[in-house]
Parts: sequence; C-alpha cells; structure tokens
Amino acid sequence: MESFKYNSDLLFDAIYKGKVGLSNLPVNLYKKTAKFLNKAVTGPADELTKNLHYSIYIFSAAKTATQIADISSMADGVSLSEFKKRAAVRFHTYNVDWLESEFITANTAASTAANYKYTQDNKEIFPRLKSIAIIDQYTAPECYRMNNVIADVDDPIWNHNLAPRHFRCRCREERLDRYDSTNSTSTGKLRYIQAENDKEISPLFKFNPAKEQIIFSKKHPYYEIGKEHPTLAKQNWGLPIP
Repeated sequence: MESFKYNSDLLFDAIYKGKVGLSNLPVNLYKKTAKFLNKAVTGPADELTKNLHYSIYIFSAAKTATQIADISSMADGVSLSEFKKRAAVRFHTYNVDWLESEFITANTAASTAANYKYTQDNKEIFPRLKSIAIIDQYTAPECYRMNNVIADVDDPIWNHNLAPRHFRCRCREERLDRYDSTNSTSTGKLRYIQAENDKEISPLFKFNPAKEQIIFSKKHPYYEIGKEHPTLAKQNWGLPIP
C-alpha cells in the first residue's frame, strides 16, 4: 500500500486564517482521500463496483468535513506555530493511522461484496459460503466463532457476519460448489453464533456490503457531523463526485 502524501502545512495556514472551513473544504484533500481509498475497491466494471466507488466519495467527503472541523477547533487562542504542532498530530491520526485501517477494511469489504454477489448470481453452482479466519493471538472473538462456518448463501447469518467484522479484519469467505460434501453448520449453531456476534460486532460492521452496496456504514462517526449540518451534508459538502 502506497503512502498518503499531502502538504498539510499549507492546509494548516488556511485553516488558521479562516480560509478553510465546513463551507469551504479543501477539495484536493478530499480528492486525494477518495482516490487513495478507491484503490482498495477492485472488481468487475459492474453496477456493484460503481456503487462501491460512489460510497467511497461520500465517505471521503464526510471524513474531510470531520477532520477539518476537528482540526479547526484547535486554533482558538493559540499561536500559529502552536496550532501547527497540535494540528500535525491530529492530521497524522486521520491520514496515516486511520486511513491505513480504512484502506485495509475497504479492500476486505470490496472483495467480500464481489464474492457474495458472484455466489448469489451463481448459487445453482455455488450454493454455500464458508467463513475462514486467521487464528492467532489477534483473532477477534466474533471472527473466531465464524471460523469454518458453512451456510447457504441465502442464510441470514450473512446479513451481519460477512468480513470485515471490525477494522483490519483478516477474514474472508470461500465459495463451495454443489459437489462439495462438507457438512453445513447446524441451524442451531448458526443462530447461536448470530446471537453472540450480535453482541460483539460494532454497528459499524453490521451490514452486508453486497446487499447495501456500500463500503462503510452510515453509522460511522464521520457521518455524525452531517446531523449538525444537514444541508451541507446533503450536497456532499460541496465536493464533486466524478
């Protein structure tokens, strides 16, 4: 994964001088964020992939608005040099630490969406999915429970239990063809796992990316700012969508 490069010093100057704000967000930062995350979304040139890319633009706009509001709040009552020191730390969090997690998560979600759609479209050949987790000291409880679960592609367990189940999730699903004789997970166990995972999985990941055709849930914290500024949010914060 390539690094994210951006001249943050010029951005901090503009924020401090009031030239950048929620009604005048930095278009170049938004475009770079969207371009970076959209590289994680690969798949055939179909309606699903198109909608996944679209959802990245919406997410990137919300992220840009959130971080500009966050960083702007640090400018009150401090010198420009002090503001830049504080802003640099926060900018790194948004555009290095969190962006890396978002990229990995987006890549998993996009792969999962394409795999689920293909399985659905060809379920007479691939009627079931098998969940596969990497088991080590980092495995989350919800992923551990799902390891080796086998269920019909139409089973409700796939509504909230597809990968990713958390940020940086390393799980995936494997298609099983109609000739595979491996036993499916019992209905009782499926419902038990569903109930337990419902307690563990964050609302941010309780969705099927193929059915909803999005990468990140609308429950993500970046979308909270839109509740305070609904008109701007409805206009994608004045930021273009190709």
